[in-house]
Amino acid sequence: MVSPEGRSLRIKAHPGLCAGWGNCHRFAPDVYPLDEHGQIAVHLFEVDAEHADDAWLGAQACPQSAISVIVR
Repeated sequence: MVSPEGRSLRIKAHPGLCAGWGNCHRFAPDVYPLDEHGQIAVHLFEVDAEHADDAWLGAQACPQSAISVIVR
């Protein structure tokens, strides 16, 4: 799924669901930094339009569905 063109996104990572697969980081390392345990280091943040497509790809790649994307 591709993000709506020119829109910023709000990302919510659900730490209780994250299993540390790192798929989000593989698709979008600038959007999804990982902590020392391999889990998403930031739990609620904004993504500008420039990184929105990568943010969507990273969220869709999560096998645990631990990332919610909200179009702003």
